[in-house]
Amino acid sequence: YLPQGPDALRWNKVFNEIQMLFFDHAVNRAREARGELPVNSVWLWGGGVLAQLRSPFSRVYGDSPLAAAFAQAANIPYTADRFTGLGNDGTVLIVWEDLRRALQQGDFYGWREAVQRLEKNVIAPLWQALAAGRIAQLTVDILNTGSACRLELTRANVWKLWCRSKPLAHYALV
Repeated sequence: YLPQGPDALRWNKVFNEIQMLFFDHAVNRAREARGELPVNSVWLWGGGVLAQLRSPFSRVYGDSPLAAAFAQAANIPYTADRFTGLGNDGTVLIVWEDLRRALQQGDFYGWREAVQRLEKNVIAPLWQALAAGRIAQLTVDILNTGSACRLELTRANVWKLWCRSKPLAHYALV
């Protein structure tokens, strides 16, 4: 499974340089002092010709480095952190990972702040755009390990005053 082809020698040199860098790195010295095995290699894979990416989205917003990289690869405009409004953007993808990062780190104060940023920077502007008719539909996919929830809202949902609000816990993924 080692690199083959005309670039094999170059990639083998890269592997060798990485191993030499890791050999005397401070992180590895600390690991060895704790009795842990050192990190002594990395496996690079996926070499080849970059496929042409196509997307149904005309714009991507969010706080995800991975979404930013895919948007760049697909030549789609990406805006970080703040949803800056709607024009005739077509279909827009918003990827918001701030909540997950804080939760994975056990930072509940950070999670609360992430919820507030999400409300202020994304949800409120989207709800206002939906109410004003600047967008036709809002689809929210909430992903979790082993489960997902999809909410689809149209402008008609803005006027459903008779629908009772449900507590946030109702939407929690179990």
